[in-house]
Amino acid sequence: MSAYLLRRSLSTLPVIFVSTFLVFVICKVIPGDPVYSLLPPAPTPEQISETRARYGLDRPFHEQYFIWLSNAIQGELGLSIANGWPVSKLLRTKMMVTVQLAIAGFALALVVALPLGIRAGLRPEGWTAKFMAFYTTLGFAVPGFYSGMLLILLFGVLLGWLPTSGFKSLFEDPLGAVKYMALPAFTLSIGNSVVLANFLQASVTQVSAAEYVTAAIAKGLPRRTVIGKHILRNALIPLVTVGMLQLGYLFAGTVITESLFGIPGLGRLLVDAIYARDYPVLQGALLLIVGVVITLNLLTDLLYGWLDPRVRLN
Repeated sequence: MSAYLLRRSLSTLPVIFVSTFLVFVICKVIPGDPVYSLLPPAPTPEQISETRARYGLDRPFHEQYFIWLSNAIQGELGLSIANGWPVSKLLRTKMMVTVQLAIAGFALALVVALPLGIRAGLRPEGWTAKFMAFYTTLGFAVPGFYSGMLLILLFGVLLGWLPTSGFKSLFEDPLGAVKYMALPAFTLSIGNSVVLANFLQASVTQVSAAEYVTAAIAKGLPRRTVIGKHILRNALIPLVTVGMLQLGYLFAGTVITESLFGIPGLGRLLVDAIYARDYPVLQGALLLIVGVVITLNLLTDLLYGWLDPRVRLN
């Protein structure tokens, strides 16, 4: 296991380096010049040159990249151009909001996907499997922002049951947090529940046809024992890895949902930084999102290797 851990960890280093380079390049090719947001209207050439030198924007591209990378490794991401706050402080504050939203959406997706996928996999010809086909078509066909607007219109505007925007922390006001988190979490969960339920249905169907399951049935074991000990125990192992990957995609995909529901999280910060040409915040937010996704992918590989020792041989 130690060799597998070392091998998988080393394999992420090139990914991290390429990701940081792409983050830096993407921020540089965005139209607009952040210098003008720091200066008064109609600045003089001397003011522009002085500001570029102060922020290191007059250096060659490769020097800017390596300076930024070395600072980022030390946790120093600079100051926000828009408000002068430390970028690292902004990211810590906004990340906690996004983490709560992502976990809530993922938990709700599991609540829907687990019973739906298991029952559809055990009874491929039943009504649950037919409903799964409808639910899958609906989940993939309707974009997340559109389903979010429909939920706002129904539960927020017409019925008035839930707030349509805002956020309350789970640690400060649990009941209020559930109320404000319901609509955005459900919006995030729809697409993820479709993916998890379909994967689980296919996994349960495949395991149910395995020889050891047939042997367990031939031995006369109770149906509950066959399902719990032989089918679900093996069918849920691949779901762990897929679930971890979906959690990473969920964390990275909160941009639209946070903007739609007015949630002050990392996604909303990213959008505001794009409009304000706030490059330090934009680079820091993208770097954090990429880092979380890479970390979750690495944890997925390690967890799968721990659950299934055969993977370590590859």
